[in-house]
Amino acid sequence: MPQHIAVSPEEEAVSPVATLKVIEAPPPIAAVVSGPPPVGAAALSLVIPGAGQLWLGQSAKGVALLVIAVFTLSLCGLLNVIAAFDAFQIAGRRARGEKISDWQMF
Repeated sequence: MPQHIAVSPEEEAVSPVATLKVIEAPPPIAAVVSGPPPVGAAALSLVIPGAGQLWLGQSAKGVALLVIAVFTLSLCGLLNVIAAFDAFQIAGRRARGEKISDWQMF
């Protein structure tokens, strides 16, 4: 037959359950993804359209921009600016950890 043990109110107040503290976990740290800096990728594409995209791993898009630039003489620099803006945007997204497809623009 189980025995019951009498506990005084003082002992009851100091029970292990009453002294436990809840420790909250720290907030998660945002993942930092390393890769080419956006300014560097933009600078490459500003000089040679498609070079920044090649550096970012978008090889098909980089080669396509390079071929278009050669055949159109970069449309008087307009293609350089568009390629530089695209490389800057894609590098920024990659730095934030977003998944980028090979043909994704801006």
